[in-house]
Amino acid sequence: MEEIFSNDEKYLFKDNELQVSLSVGLNFAEVLPSQISTNFTFPWGAPLSDFEFGKTDVNRFNLTHSVITIPMSFANHAFIDVVGSISVELCNEENSVLSETRELISVSPQTSYEESLVFIVPIPDRTLTDIQNSHFNVYFSTLLFEHGPLVIPYE
Repeated sequence: MEEIFSNDEKYLFKDNELQVSLSVGLNFAEVLPSQISTNFTFPWGAPLSDFEFGKTDVNRFNLTHSVITIPMSFANHAFIDVVGSISVELCNEENSVLSETRELISVSPQTSYEESLVFIVPIPDRTLTDIQNSHFNVYFSTLLFEHGPLVIPYE
């Protein structure tokens, strides 16, 4: 599974079809070699299908910090459980981490996941406009695969 996901991230986020090539060779009594080959496709359900962040909500926490809440959702269309964690960093234009959070997940096959992420962001010398020019780095760590960073612009 790790090899599939590391070669092409579309299998993580979009339902697709997998093309399989299978070859089997036999040698009968070292006299009669034979080989059978076949190709077939089967539907692939993405474990993080339609992964997305919703509309960001920013509230002033106190004079030096703001609280940023952002909904995160995806659907597990795969035939396997997705168990692990999703780590998200909120980074400024220079890719410095302003705040980070980690969400533990356990999502059964053919079910959806929705949760809001909360970031407490220090803003002593920054305006909220500076934060709005930032981005999120998303890292996935599960029993079957590791992936990241997935870069999502702040919206």
